[in-house]
Amino acid sequence: MSSFDPDVLPSLAWSELRDVSWPMPVAPHRAGEHGLTLTARSRVMRFIEQHLAERITLSELASAACMSRFHFARMFRLSFGQSPMEYVLAAKVDLAKQLLLAGSHSIAYVAAMLGFADQSHFTRSFRRVAGCSPRQYVAARNTHRRSA
Repeated sequence: MSSFDPDVLPSLAWSELRDVSWPMPVAPHRAGEHGLTLTARSRVMRFIEQHLAERITLSELASAACMSRFHFARMFRLSFGQSPMEYVLAAKVDLAKQLLLAGSHSIAYVAAMLGFADQSHFTRSFRRVAGCSPRQYVAARNTHRRSA
């Protein structure tokens, strides 16, 4: 079980997050609908990537896209088929899966590294997105690896 020092977490988290690859899905515009411009998408994706270990607000994302919050939220949903906050949560959970499977950090440490309020909040969010708890996810993947 890893323990962490909150004073070194931002630099430690960023250095570890840089080394983990995680896909940033880019959905095409739906036919007949308008969404975020390519420039706005690029700015928002870059902002999410750079700040994934922090609490990200709708206002920050809208500001990165140079739009009002309401307009940004509407255009983001048209572009990606989900709300900006659902997208950010899914990206955090995808990254958490990779960090947990690496096996070098506890669930509580990964939760803190990704900006969740506590392990309980992280577990609830992870379950909502992944369909199982972080512990169940790791156990299932480790069982699958051993049998392969």
